[in-house]
Amino acid sequence: MFLDQNIKKPNFKLSDYKIYKQQIFELFKNYKDLRGDLNDGIDIKSLETRIENLKNNQFLIAVAGEVKAGKSTFINSLIKEEILPTDVLQATNALIEIFYSKRPYLKVTYASGKTELIEESPKEVLKEKLKEIAAIPEDYRDIPVNLIDLYILENGELNIIDNEFIKYLEEKSGMENLRELKYKLENYAFSRSRDNIPVKIELGYPFPWEFDEIRLVDMPGVNAVGGIHDISFSFLDKANAILFIHPIKPIESESFKRFISSVITNKSKENLFLILTHSAVFFEEKERLLEEAKRIYSSLISPDRIFIVDSVLKLIYEDLERGKTLEEIKREQRQKRKWIVYFKDLAEEERLDDKEAFIKYSGFEKLIPVLESFLLSAPFSELITILELIKAGYKEQINIHQETIQLLQSQKKQRRIFSRN
Repeated sequence: MFLDQNIKKPNFKLSDYKIYKQQIFELFKNYKDLRGDLNDGIDIKSLETRIENLKNNQFLIAVAGEVKAGKSTFINSLIKEEILPTDVLQATNALIEIFYSKRPYLKVTYASGKTELIEESPKEVLKEKLKEIAAIPEDYRDIPVNLIDLYILENGELNIIDNEFIKYLEEKSGMENLRELKYKLENYAFSRSRDNIPVKIELGYPFPWEFDEIRLVDMPGVNAVGGIHDISFSFLDKANAILFIHPIKPIESESFKRFISSVITNKSKENLFLILTHSAVFFEEKERLLEEAKRIYSSLISPDRIFIVDSVLKLIYEDLERGKTLEEIKREQRQKRKWIVYFKDLAEEERLDDKEAFIKYSGFEKLIPVLESFLLSAPFSELITILELIKAGYKEQINIHQETIQLLQSQKKQRRIFSRN
């Protein structure tokens, strides 16, 4: 069998998994049809459950990290679409779930249970709505809006801002002199309710990727003022992989250490990756910084799960993949211009074409294969288990049929002997 010969090879890609999974479905259907009512020793109900679970399988990737660490740009580079707003200070405690959908839509679920659905809208409309939900209004950037929202989520409406509550905000947020901003606290708090605080945001979009079973979850920033609502982290235990995003400098991160020691479980630690971003800024010293990160975090995370990337370079590569030229990208997107100039010269020195250069310099060329292989280790084991069960069933069927044939042949022989006598 092609599947049997190839499935045990290492370093599979997500596209390989999709092909092999479909082959398993076809093998199971053929096996079940041939088996009929025969008892070959295989628990057919249990095998059917495994197949159904396989059909419904999703790869959940949780993306955590600090506010302004480049989380949104990193996710945009993974999904190959610049759809998450990157120019806002994140205010929402809601999880943003991102997945492939044939039709674009955005669904927002609020704490009261109310939902809002935007369907069949252009990317820019969805992006603006996400920006509206995520942005901290300019007038309220000096107060702990996340903490106020969390209080309302846990206790219902907030009807009074007294000294005791202000003291609570100061202690939790580390901010001082909030009494002087009491009017702002009141204006913000009295405008918020469980009807307008989002707890879940679902973004479905026809992203240009091959694999439609990945579900990315953008976690609220771990250093957001007021911390994170506990419900967010229940998703971490379900995640097949957790990517913690942190700027390449400063290389040492107290928030990452806290995340490991206080937030995630031991089970989740086994799925953890550390992704250091903005490597283009420190391109000349990125290898030294990578080795330093491996040394600093050697007791917390396996060195082969630490990567240095630059999401903007990956997005330039995606633009090139769509057929744009570097000149067009420079004209349309100012934030990419300086990197195009710098890395175009470097590519010429190394005799690389544009696409080859930008994917190489982005660091994603190293990250993606390792991440895919990691994500697929457990699902491929399940494919192998199902395959072995089907093989065992066939083997027992052969034994049963051979015994039946031998019995029939013996009976035939006995009849011949009896007829002679």
